[in-house]
Amino acid sequence: MTNLNNAPREKDGNGFVSRVSPNGEVLELRWIENMHAPKGMAIVDNMLYVADIDELVIIDIENSSIIEKVVIENAGMINDIAADEEGTVYISDTDSAVIYTYQNGELSIWYEEDLNRPNGLYVMDKIVYLASMGSQDFVTINRETMEKQLIVEGINAGDGVSYTGEEGLFIVTDWNGEIFLVDSGEGEKVSLLAPKENEVNTADTEFLMDQDLLLVPTFYDNSLVAYKLVKGE
Repeated sequence: MTNLNNAPREKDGNGFVSRVSPNGEVLELRWIENMHAPKGMAIVDNMLYVADIDELVIIDIENSSIIEKVVIENAGMINDIAADEEGTVYISDTDSAVIYTYQNGELSIWYEEDLNRPNGLYVMDKIVYLASMGSQDFVTINRETMEKQLIVEGINAGDGVSYTGEEGLFIVTDWNGEIFLVDSGEGEKVSLLAPKENEVNTADTEFLMDQDLLLVPTFYDNSLVAYKLVKGE
């Protein structure tokens, strides 16, 4: 779990990554330090990739050490990260309205057309799924044709994206404090929870398919909350 430990765009050097067990036990609070405001993460092989304002931080998981910080020139605020089956890392830049890719040591602009504060990413098969804070929608981008298609609107400040393991069903969070279940095939959404009513944010997410458990960091509430997704017959 990443910890901003202050402002999301401030280079203060006090950000860190924690190790937390699935049952909520903090295994190591400051597992990796020497970052500023780390946010999204993705694992490729034994490497953990972390978004840190304008740097892609690459961590060797086995050795618990930062092996490289890739500076992204002209970045605004890189936010979420996802990886495809080939090990290509996709990185959203919310402030600059760009999606980058990083592969074999090369950083490239992958998509920058008609984006409005892009944030949450999930990659599956030939599709990149994207939740945006500005356009407040959930869309797909075909990795081969580069065609962008709308799934649903009205998700407000789109943040986390997780796949439930059920065909077409995704969980998408509104940073302000709402959790949606989205049927990408039908183009429909339903609000599952709205903790914003208690002034609790819902940021990026991780879904543990083997336990049907959704992990949601609450940002200002300084906690990691787990929700059980109960599937119907």
